[in-house]
Amino acid sequence: MQNIFQIARGRFLLGLFLFALFAVSVWGAVHMVRAASTDNLSGYGWSSTIGWVSMNCTTAGSCASTNYGVKVDTSGLMSGYAWSSNAGWVSFNSADLAGCPTSPCEARFNKTTGLASGWARAIAGAGASQEIGGWGGWLHLAGTGHQVKAVGCSWEGYAWGGGSDADTSTVGWLSFKGPTYGVVGSGVACRETPAQCADGIDNDSDGLTDFSGGDPGCINAQDDSETTSTVAQCADSVDNDGDGKVDFGGGNPDPGCINASDDNETDPANPACSDGNDNDGDTKIDFGFGVNNDSGCVSLADTSEANPAQCEDGIDNDGDGKLDYPVPPGDRGCTSSSDNDEYNPKECEDGIDNDGDTFEDYGIGAGFDPQCSSLADDSESSADAQLTLVPTARSVRPGTTTVLTWSVVDVQAGSCTLSGNGDSWTLSGASGTKTTSAINSEVTYRLSCTDLGGLPVTRSATIKILPTFEEI
Repeated sequence: MQNIFQIARGRFLLGLFLFALFAVSVWGAVHMVRAASTDNLSGYGWSSTIGWVSMNCTTAGSCASTNYGVKVDTSGLMSGYAWSSNAGWVSFNSADLAGCPTSPCEARFNKTTGLASGWARAIAGAGASQEIGGWGGWLHLAGTGHQVKAVGCSWEGYAWGGGSDADTSTVGWLSFKGPTYGVVGSGVACRETPAQCADGIDNDSDGLTDFSGGDPGCINAQDDSETTSTVAQCADSVDNDGDGKVDFGGGNPDPGCINASDDNETDPANPACSDGNDNDGDTKIDFGFGVNNDSGCVSLADTSEANPAQCEDGIDNDGDGKLDYPVPPGDRGCTSSSDNDEYNPKECEDGIDNDGDTFEDYGIGAGFDPQCSSLADDSESSADAQLTLVPTARSVRPGTTTVLTWSVVDVQAGSCTLSGNGDSWTLSGASGTKTTSAINSEVTYRLSCTDLGGLPVTRSATIKILPTFEEI
């Protein structure tokens, strides 16, 4: 079955296009909204699909040109507009939330419990014209495995804009708090009562009170249950380390979780691909799906957003028919996998006797290597085999396949095999393709041949597994 987020991404991009077409009409509908002292939410939320979501123009410093804001009134009813430069206006107004996927539709905040409920909506997804392709723009504030809430005046948790139906398969996760960002309330947008682990009451009658008093049921002072949990942190649906990520697996996995039985969500050294920052300055952020996904990230736990260096990117950057590190049979211009320059002088112009026959390079007359046909010839020896093995996808979903493209030069006929993941083929000819069997874990395919000098040569390609995103 096609992954929900692959479907959602296509719908979301179509939605953005349609949003641009209808921007004038949408702007006219919301420009009358004015920021005021009653707009008591501020700060930013973050989605790896639609990027930053500003809750108030005072946060973005743009009130002079566009006034907007989100507020909670004394009854707990939420209203107003937030702004995303990628998805447009996100409405909390009851009139825009009628017909939500599941009731209740109204966006509300309970100042006693600190819990939000109902829906918000990117209004570019509203109306018959904008819903072409199924992009509805809905964001659920509370449901199975997700909850937006306030601890004091600090809002946290995440809303869910994904699901099995067209209306909700859009935005993905919207985090209200991370290491470098967050949504903050004031006045009636704050929780009135402290969490159980900071209220001075022995709520579970075990003789111990609060986090400060050493109650073993308290993870921290913001924990709202003194009861000792038998569920590991990486399976309890709680953002235990406050990084906006929750548990092992699911749609918003915590990079600190090794497996579902791991009882510590603390992230390892704050990986660059899940910290909400543009660490490599390319305007893309973190691992995820959508227009802001950084292509340098292979997973949430990846510690570098930098794009792969030339010597590990699977591309023949210098056009010499050889790829990447290691050598051989890779590119001789690569000194390591982090080398960002594949270029190297060809054997027939590098001033070296590469094949040890006392002759070197291309030229006319004594002293030049007769095996060199030109300065562009990259082999002083007829026995210098060249192997390439490139998968169509270097990371795949569990249970899917990919296509391996291979080619060989200067090898003994019939000497080549390609194997890995239980697959094994004897190859014929100079090039071709092979479709792998279903891949369920990281696997390395190996192309092995015998060169014209009788020596074994190999080329390998590793295919990794992408995390599975689904609503928990």
